[in-house]
Amino acid sequence: MYFNSISLAGVTLTFLLIYFILKRNFILSDNIDFSNHKKFVVNNNSPIVLGGIFFTIILLFFFKEVSIFFKFFASLLFILGLLADTNFLLNTKFRFITQILLISSFILIENLSVSNFDFYFINKLLVNDLFKFFLTCFCILVLINGCNFIDGLNGLLSGYSVFILLSLYLLNKNDQLSEFIFIFNDDLSFLLFSLLLFLIFNFFGFVILGDSGSYLIGFTIGVILIKISSFNSNYISPLYFASLLWYPAFETLFSILRRIINNFSISKADNYHLHHLVYIHVKKKNFLKKKSLVNSFSSLLILIFCLPGFILANNYFYDREVLLSLLISNVILYLLFYFYMKNRLKIY
Repeated sequence: MYFNSISLAGVTLTFLLIYFILKRNFILSDNIDFSNHKKFVVNNNSPIVLGGIFFTIILLFFFKEVSIFFKFFASLLFILGLLADTNFLLNTKFRFITQILLISSFILIENLSVSNFDFYFINKLLVNDLFKFFLTCFCILVLINGCNFIDGLNGLLSGYSVFILLSLYLLNKNDQLSEFIFIFNDDLSFLLFSLLLFLIFNFFGFVILGDSGSYLIGFTIGVILIKISSFNSNYISPLYFASLLWYPAFETLFSILRRIINNFSISKADNYHLHHLVYIHVKKKNFLKKKSLVNSFSSLLILIFCLPGFILANNYFYDREVLLSLLISNVILYLLFYFYMKNRLKIY
């Protein structure tokens, strides 16, 4: 993985140009009128919903190693998210069905598949092409919607995505992996740089990813990790990649289960995600007066909570038992922290 300074300057100029055009013309300023979810942690800067446009341009014009089909379906997901960002498509069920159609079509065209899960009974089922197809579609859907779920605080999703890409970068530098096949070298360089650049503005509340940006990030990272995993299954446990993605994936599954248990609508957004509870707790402490600082500090706390998991995963990328223990520990710690916060705050 290496950086071309001219290309990276192009990425920076692209970002700044889009930002100033949208800011000056009041285009895609975050509209909270239709969303209680957005009202919860919005700051006073009227952030620009820039993530989807920016990352679509990066994918279309700077990515060279992905297929035309990848760019096509990523663009369609961007449009789907943009319709939600601009409040033209508020029906979450329709959006989810459209996601299923787009992702399943992409999987069939690209012949993309999760081929190894590091569990004997699941691997036995993966021999069946239909099961393999449904599992691959399920994994990407869970990740896309998980990324959208955790994109509720400044810098949370963009910061978590940076952790994922930095983990891959460090893995590529590992001397134990002389035969590691690191595909999409230049593309991942651009994506990492773009995310770092976006994170700076996102963390301070000037821009947000929006649904369009969240869908793109989830789709791109999901597809890339599935491909890298399939090329390196003899050297890296598939649980390593699961360890990188556990937070947004578990957020999706836990949110669905939580809503079912509490008789909430599965398709309706709520303010009971972990990051919301952290935000409420930090706000009640009242040591940060500015709402945007409460937002960013809450995001930072969650990223710090996730960081040790990334470090351990990269040190034991080959060890199934350690990675499985790490996954279980992450889930248990999440649940303990979640219910502790919920009880302290006396929420439902």
